[in-house]
Amino acid sequence: MPDAFSRMEMLLGDAGADKLSRARIAVFGLCGTGSFTAEALARCGVASLTLVDNGTVSVTDINRQLYALRSTVGRSNVQIAKMRIRDIDEGILVHTYETFYNAETAGMFDLKNYDYIIDTMNTVESKVLLIENAKACGVPVISCMDLEDKLNPSRLEIMDISRSKMCPMAKRIRAELRRKGIRRVKVLCSRERTADVQTHGSISFVPGTAGMLLAGMVVRELLGKSGSISRMIWRLKLLSTVQCVSLIPADACSVIISPEEMPIRAHVPIHADGNMRSWKSPDLGNICRYMRMKEALIFSIQRICA
Repeated sequence: MPDAFSRMEMLLGDAGADKLSRARIAVFGLCGTGSFTAEALARCGVASLTLVDNGTVSVTDINRQLYALRSTVGRSNVQIAKMRIRDIDEGILVHTYETFYNAETAGMFDLKNYDYIIDTMNTVESKVLLIENAKACGVPVISCMDLEDKLNPSRLEIMDISRSKMCPMAKRIRAELRRKGIRRVKVLCSRERTADVQTHGSISFVPGTAGMLLAGMVVRELLGKSGSISRMIWRLKLLSTVQCVSLIPADACSVIISPEEMPIRAHVPIHADGNMRSWKSPDLGNICRYMRMKEALIFSIQRICA
């Protein structure tokens, strides 16, 4: 009889499934986004999950949190999560901490014990502290930025924090990290423009989508799959040799040009100084002019590994 993860093994192979079966992951924050992330990872058959959250389910969580039901209002987030996860996989180790991560409680966690750390907490101070400590331990960390007042899940994107433009929380965290000498941090942000007046509202499908994106990124990195097509976001001033280019306007939905559609050959040198007329390749120039926005373009350069 096939086991619970047999279909995943068909996709990843025995080696991939074995890698995940040894993975130890910590999720800090179990509200809307974190609840979906933790359960998605549990359904991937990871070895252990450490869940950190000091909250309880409230009625206002029902619109966005996976564990929030009328029957669970008032119960601990981490305990409900543990119960669901153990019902998914009896063999998984689930460590729960009903605490708030800050300077006083950080000593409770030896971050070196984890293969990956996921931050979905809500406070800037805790996020900065966790990122700083994870970097000091050499443990990969990804942090979810503020998703309040967001309505379009297709604008969610995983990027380096230096590329975040629409998120006030990311701006504050970036400034704090720079003061600590930390510049490169992987984050999930939304590129959606919102009204100047914040309502602090939320809707079901945005945090759910974000949670799945986080889980997917972590699994791919643990499997070493993210290196097959590594994506680097650069500004216009660049000099590089690439095999495939996809152009993403900063203020529009992503437009991906596949290798088959590209009118350029492999290893075409690209030169740009920020002026669209300065592009040396006429084919690339045509693409740029076609997709040009008012001021800025962000170029996603994909290196297709042999």
